[in-house]
Amino acid sequence: MKYTLSLLLLIYAFTCKSQVAPQYIQDGLQAILDNSLPSDPNPGAVLTVYVPGQWTWSGASGYAISGETVGTSATLAQPSDYFRAGSISKTFASVCILQLEEAGLLNIDDTIGLYLRPTLVNDTIQSSTPVSIRQLLTHTSGIANSTDNVTCQQDALSDLTRFFSIEENIECGASQGEMFNPGSSWYYSNTNYAILAMIIQNVTGQDYWDYVSDSIITPTGLSNTLIPTTDEIQGSYMGCYWDLGGMTIDMSIVDPSLYKGWAEMVSTTSDLTLYFEALNNGELIHDTTFVKMLTINSPATYYSLGLEQYHTALLDSWGHSGSVGNTSGMFFVDISTTDFPDGYYIAYNHTYEGVDIYNQMDVPILNFMYNYAVDVNKEQKDKFQIYPNPSNGFFTVSTDQEIYAIEFFNLTGEVIANYTNIQKQHSFNLTEFPNGIYLYRISAGDRTSQGKIIIR
Repeated sequence: MKYTLSLLLLIYAFTCKSQVAPQYIQDGLQAILDNSLPSDPNPGAVLTVYVPGQWTWSGASGYAISGETVGTSATLAQPSDYFRAGSISKTFASVCILQLEEAGLLNIDDTIGLYLRPTLVNDTIQSSTPVSIRQLLTHTSGIANSTDNVTCQQDALSDLTRFFSIEENIECGASQGEMFNPGSSWYYSNTNYAILAMIIQNVTGQDYWDYVSDSIITPTGLSNTLIPTTDEIQGSYMGCYWDLGGMTIDMSIVDPSLYKGWAEMVSTTSDLTLYFEALNNGELIHDTTFVKMLTINSPATYYSLGLEQYHTALLDSWGHSGSVGNTSGMFFVDISTTDFPDGYYIAYNHTYEGVDIYNQMDVPILNFMYNYAVDVNKEQKDKFQIYPNPSNGFFTVSTDQEIYAIEFFNLTGEVIANYTNIQKQHSFNLTEFPNGIYLYRISAGDRTSQGKIIIR
């Protein structure tokens, strides 16, 4: 493939990714990860934040396998654990389609009838007007979502190891009838990407999964990204637990055919940041094509050609979320500062589906990274860390100083706790104080660090 990375780029990527994040960053990201865990039994999460040319940090919190399922033992999460990436897989299908367009083998404004057999288009899909490939990519086709089909969902949940053909996937969606005229509205439908997978197969003559491997996984050097050949992921992996009507469904072991084209990929947080960097740097599709991939056209509001745009008060990011009985995310923050000259990449996974990742992960990470970039006192913070923050009242201070003092204040400036002659890492119990915001000041010789803590 013409997109194969050179040895020099691989060495460069490895060198950059091997650099160590500042200690203050490490502690802050770990605290965010710890605080993001839901209240489910033995939850777990993994996270990687990668700053090109600067550093990479990967962490884990809680359990990979909850131990709640009969016959399984609780297993602690590791940063390198595999996980089912869910709908992040849609970005792979989109890239494959755009590669085929660059090769002149299709045009995304073509109607799907050019690449599918007439009986599938006319008898199964039955759209009121012709559907285009672009409308599949942007979820504006009007074709119903296969996972909204209660009968198909019950069939899948009754036997998670059952094989589903790609035609069954399409039938589960299309049999529900047209939701709206193609191009007139927007609705997220997994069926769109099952159809895209079939188009890729028909155009290339390869099985969809083989084409993804040949065109993306192998040339990008994604050594820990795969489409599983067995129902159970081989190696250490994060579980998938879905609370369905008060009953937890363990979806850790599942036949990937159920998700072909839209949610079957297995990866790691480090691999997903490598993948997104390659996509962003023009190694998988041309820069002009990537710009088109980021363009949102009405009636879609936040979804482009296989990517989602996320807004926070401080920054915007691009990427995709995912869930297969779990909760995942992969994002790029396009910011340029001294600390993050080429932006940074985020990838994470939680073992339970339905985690509020926007408020528990996305916003805290973006705010934390932004505040670090504009904080003139960050060199001192690298030497004095207090975490987790926010917490339930138990805080730990870590420093390279042999002896230091710390004071805690309420917002009126009154000292509520004062400790002296503290040595290096030490834990403090402030649970006697009401929930709220407090200030702290750490002193060691002529060095001080101050900030706020939150008890909740």
